[in-house]
Amino acid sequence: MDPADPAWAGGLALSLARYQPMLPMAAPGKPNNQLTYNETTAFVDMLASTLGRTGLDWREIGDDVDMVTIAMNMPVRCSAPDNTARATTDRVGRHDDDMGADSTRWAWAGQVLGNESESAYMAMCSLFIQPERAWFYDTYPDEQPWSAYDATTAASRLSQSPHKKMEFIVDDPERPTRANWLGRASEALDAGVIVVNSKGLVRNFEILNEQAAVGDLPILTVPAFSYFVHSFAGQQPASRDTVAGRLLDRGVYAMVVSVDEPGLSGFLPTPRFTQELGRALPLGIASRYPTAQCWKIAVIGDPMLALGAWRSRIDGAPPALFEPTDLDSELRDALQARDLASAVELLAVMGRDEDAVRLARSASAEGSDANSPQMAMAAAMPLFRAGFTDDFLSAVRALPDAQRTIEQRDAVWLAGRRELMRGDSDWLGAMRENIRKTQYVADGKDLAAEYAKFNGRAAARELLIQLRDAAERPHQRRALDREAQSYGR
Repeated sequence: MDPADPAWAGGLALSLARYQPMLPMAAPGKPNNQLTYNETTAFVDMLASTLGRTGLDWREIGDDVDMVTIAMNMPVRCSAPDNTARATTDRVGRHDDDMGADSTRWAWAGQVLGNESESAYMAMCSLFIQPERAWFYDTYPDEQPWSAYDATTAASRLSQSPHKKMEFIVDDPERPTRANWLGRASEALDAGVIVVNSKGLVRNFEILNEQAAVGDLPILTVPAFSYFVHSFAGQQPASRDTVAGRLLDRGVYAMVVSVDEPGLSGFLPTPRFTQELGRALPLGIASRYPTAQCWKIAVIGDPMLALGAWRSRIDGAPPALFEPTDLDSELRDALQARDLASAVELLAVMGRDEDAVRLARSASAEGSDANSPQMAMAAAMPLFRAGFTDDFLSAVRALPDAQRTIEQRDAVWLAGRRELMRGDSDWLGAMRENIRKTQYVADGKDLAAEYAKFNGRAAARELLIQLRDAAERPHQRRALDREAQSYGR
């Protein structure tokens, strides 16, 4: 843990709760970078030296130290001797610098990152939340080697857990399509475990042979951890325009992802992962082969996260480590002052979406504060998560364009696709107003296809020409021009 690194907050919480000694070390680089081989070696040597000064036995599995939590915003990728990428969390905890087949393990590792609040969120969710529902989505064909990662089998294995009982949502269609995925993602997802099999790159994922963008990932109603079988997904977790970055932005507090191209077998098959998870093995162990060379699968989050019973709440005042904020008192003050926007925001922070929606809709009915940007910002996502689609859109439209968040724009598109399938063409304008800059071309193509259905091919072509002329980058203009030509002249 680096005291100058904001991830110290999550590291401190996990250190106290997991009885892990805090070892001060400097963070070498940023999460989206890749450590050189020399930097990698220097870091693991420094860790060994620092551990040596603690007096703890740490060199073998089964001694004083078997789990390492890296609470630093350092690179999730490191380099092997041939400069190819490896997962930093798979290198830490091994003895041999060559990272080969004889690379012996002395511990399993995970990495907590983000700013103070984000890292603390990672830690506290891992410590105090137990999932009640799991979602499985399988994009692979029912043939070898893909069938070894079958979602139905994985759910069945987890259902046999003697330690944790939960509900399951299993999307394992015979022929998965993007439309099927979007049908699920069009509403907020209530699942604390997310297991997805896919293909693709750092900024997209494939559903069979169709490409989906990170904006197609579902909005969550509860914190979740994820096992995402997908190449490159974790390569740049500090960027929200990547698969891992968007998952973190959605509220995922721990994940198993690849930092490079691992090959399918680089991932532990999902049925085996869920079986190990169901045995209450910690995430850092359950997600890895027992014996394997250092590879490209990273554990982001608390490596000691495990399924089990809810922990008992201890009544009484919190420890006096700092001055805590009493949200109930703040909520009462906001209501007494008729600061309804702040009250809605506080209710959402407290996980009380239904109450937040009730208050926001009541304010709208009274005409008090309903259309202010402050109320719109506070109410928009609770309205979406609660399924009040029209009210959600009204809230987003009450916000100046520059104030709309990427999550709100994603939600407009996710809800809009469902409403278009129901024949509501009014959402075409809403989706056009909320095209995402980071997937400008993909959004343009998708929107043109919908325009063609409702308004004809000429309207679709005209839309693409307008988007082409407004594009900021040459490659976007070229791509949209080619798409426009596909609709005729």
